[in-house]
Amino acid sequence: NPLLVSELCWRISKVVMVPVLILFALASNSGYSRRQRLPGFVIALGIYFVYYNAVGLLVGMIRNGTVTDSTMLWLLHLLMLVAAGYFFWCRSNNRPLLGRLNAAA
Repeated sequence: NPLLVSELCWRISKVVMVPVLILFALASNSGYSRRQRLPGFVIALGIYFVYYNAVGLLVGMIRNGTVTDSTMLWLLHLLMLVAAGYFFWCRSNNRPLLGRLNAAA
């Protein structure tokens, strides 16, 4: 039943999203002085809205039957976890996020 699968995916996704968003929040505001926290906050807020809406879209697609299984949803969670881990690693090691692009310019 797609309704039951989508409801289960939605409930589990809420639990999975918390540690990923915590990593993004920790990485986005570390190392900034007080007056420069707004850009990190805006980035974190944008990531939250994109992630939350993408999860909602995929759960809706599962509910409608457009997507038959939840593989796409778990790939989204994995992609966001890898991105959050990379972002956190760059911030904790004082490395730029786009080091190769910045070096070329």
